[in-house]
Amino acid sequence: MASCVDQDRSELCCWYNYNLTLVNNYSGSEIKTAKFKIDADNIIQSGANVDYKSGKEITLKPGFHAQNGSDFNARIIDCGE
Repeated sequence: MASCVDQDRSELCCWYNYNLTLVNNYSGSEIKTAKFKIDADNIIQSGANVDYKSGKEITLKPGFHAQNGSDFNARIIDCGE
């Protein structure tokens, strides 16, 4: 099993959120993590740098939009649990 100090898994191995529903718009740098699921229907504004990381599922719902000039990544990362 991976530990909390493993490379790109640090936020996911030390769980704070099991599920997240994201509705706030982001204009700066943000990392949002969830053990199981992220649902998003927000806007990533131009110039923002936003990462969504989940252990199982990320759903970009109607209303979600990453504007031109934003840097948005959504990744499923297995923490080895």
